[in-house]
Amino acid sequence: MTWLFPITVLAVLIGVSWQLGRYMHRAMAPAAPGSIRNRGEAFAVAVIGSRAAADQDWKRYALSMLVFNLGCSRWPT
Repeated sequence: MTWLFPITVLAVLIGVSWQLGRYMHRAMAPAAPGSIRNRGEAFAVAVIGSRAAADQDWKRYALSMLVFNLGCSRWPT
């Protein structure tokens, strides 16, 4: 009876990690050319105007990080 709880916890963790691993694999795998995820990403890039091929120097990165953190700190909770 004393082993029932640890075995149950271990079984639940294994089951959850298996499903989480499958989800992460799907989320991080490259999208197929005609998929909805790829079309959504292309739309977002067109709206934002991002260029994936352009490099970001340290000054631009620091400015982006500061603006993002300032926006997060001002967000009402």
